[in-house]
Amino acid sequence: MNKSRVKILLKNPFKVARLVLLKDVPIFAHIYLTRRCNLRCAKCRVIERQTPELPLSEWKKIMDRMSEWGTAIVTVQGGEAMLREDIYDILDYASKKFSVTFFTNATLLDKEKIDKLIATGINNLGMSLDSLSAAKEAKMGRGSQAVKKVIETMEYMQTLKKKPKVTINMVAVKQNIDEVIDLAKFVNEHDAYFSIAVLESTPGERWWFRNYAPELEFSEKDYPKVEKVFNELIEMKKKGYKISNDTEQLKNAIKYIKGEFPKQCKAAKLFYSVNSDGTFMGCQDIAPIPKRVDEMKSIKEAWQFKSMVEDIKTCPGCYYGCYVSLINLTKKPWKFLFEELTS
Repeated sequence: MNKSRVKILLKNPFKVARLVLLKDVPIFAHIYLTRRCNLRCAKCRVIERQTPELPLSEWKKIMDRMSEWGTAIVTVQGGEAMLREDIYDILDYASKKFSVTFFTNATLLDKEKIDKLIATGINNLGMSLDSLSAAKEAKMGRGSQAVKKVIETMEYMQTLKKKPKVTINMVAVKQNIDEVIDLAKFVNEHDAYFSIAVLESTPGERWWFRNYAPELEFSEKDYPKVEKVFNELIEMKKKGYKISNDTEQLKNAIKYIKGEFPKQCKAAKLFYSVNSDGTFMGCQDIAPIPKRVDEMKSIKEAWQFKSMVEDIKTCPGCYYGCYVSLINLTKKPWKFLFEELTS
């Protein structure tokens, strides 16, 4: 059972019910505290969109309004949010309002900082890891220390009795598809959840999260291998391995990689993002509108901005796991909940 996710759903029964029935609750959001980062991942464009950062006092106003909208689940991230000195105060306040995943590349963590993060009350510590090879990670722009620091963090978390859920997120690309199963097993051996994401690589300068990284993309000759790996993850999930992705998401990821999955988007409806300056973003890839979240009474106000509407309309689509899971929940709620309770 994915206890962490089940707890979130049970803690917010009315919001979840409205989400499923009316599909009008912006229940999830990404919070970008900073666009600064100490790494230069090939697949990420976040650092290219530098914008001002709000202090804690302003983030409190933003989060208060998000809570009023019905938002219950947030991922707090950067860039690398550990670069902010007030990160613990921000997470402490966020944890009083939402179920919080804090996402980090782990390179700046040590035992003292991990203890302070746990003390804020976060529900999930998410870390990125695309390979167990430091050399391969470095080639993808993730530096030479990321592997070591992620493993050290997992090992330290194993020694603690009271701790949040730990999730390791891997982005499947041509260079690491042969490592997926071994990495999933390695993560499980360290009492952490494994999550796999699909590469978003799209030409153009409009994007605020994804980058164009053709060197990482799968080719048609890779499809049989991709299909085999994702099907094996499905079987591992059935056997009880801690894999955060729901089965429907894993199945359709194969179609998405092959270009056979239709666009499905609920940006600025079921989910949204908040930029480092507090401005509203329809999703993490769409340019922010010139209005702060705390200046908006309702998320519906965002749809007055033609630029955002056009960006959503012309976007080719994505397969970000957090978005896909929410859409799967609204489409097949009983199947989704049954899997969460039994897997």
